[in-house]
Amino acid sequence: MNILITGASGFFGWHIASTLTAQHNKVFSIAHRNSPVIKDVQWIPHDLRYSEGVDKIFEAVQPDVVIHTAAMTSVKECDTNRKDAMIVNIKSTERIAELCDRGNVYLIYASTDLVFDGTRGNYSEEDPTNPVSFYARTKRVAEEVVQSFTTNHTIVRFALLYGSPSPHSRSFLGWMGDGFRNNEPVTLFTDQFRTPLYVKDAVYLIEKLIEQKDTPPRINLIHAGGPERLSRVDIGRIYCGVFGFSDSLIQEIKMEEKGEVVNDAADVSLVIEKARTFLNFNPKTVREGLEDMKKYM
Repeated sequence: MNILITGASGFFGWHIASTLTAQHNKVFSIAHRNSPVIKDVQWIPHDLRYSEGVDKIFEAVQPDVVIHTAAMTSVKECDTNRKDAMIVNIKSTERIAELCDRGNVYLIYASTDLVFDGTRGNYSEEDPTNPVSFYARTKRVAEEVVQSFTTNHTIVRFALLYGSPSPHSRSFLGWMGDGFRNNEPVTLFTDQFRTPLYVKDAVYLIEKLIEQKDTPPRINLIHAGGPERLSRVDIGRIYCGVFGFSDSLIQEIKMEEKGEVVNDAADVSLVIEKARTFLNFNPKTVREGLEDMKKYM
């Protein structure tokens, strides 16, 4: 099977590419600045701001599946550079969806839990969206683009991902772990809640979607999160327990106390019953995920 992954040098894309390559698929990666550094993954350097080059890539690769993870993901960067955020997050997605539809290629689009406003949490796929940040708004528009341009797709709203770093990127655990290792205070919110998802479980869900791509009925929208609704402080305390740091380094604050506009939703915890039912998705708790991660460090 020919699989084309955008953003395979990033944290999530790298983990996907590593797993799918190990299963003897032919994996191709569109990445702007860095090679994914994975044996047998063919790196195709391309800046998605220039959509005309994507046509040639599709023609050369002839993909059976496209996994679109590439995006501008920094909330702050998207807010200050809105033009590029719209081009990368929306326009490039539009072109990819068009090409997938033209070739009847199965498109898996990686979206975010931040398409919700966070006013109540425990969101299911049926709940209305209302993104708060400009980044989240671009992702929600991109979802609509995928839905409009191709029927052969699945949109996956991923919760906050964590796990071992890739060669060029890492999850939010990176800066948090740096603080603990350097015996420095780590400031974490008491009132920002997510359903953190171990990256290996996120990759498993991608694998299951690929397995079922030709088996009706197709799942067009699904949520992927962990089994726990946790605050940032909760995550920090579990991290300290697993890796042997003192949780006295955690400085607890509320979002309103940060001293700048957080521009983020307070509680975007996800309901994952659809994934459990249709894809046998049983993700690890954060403690279980961190314990697994620790084995490979």
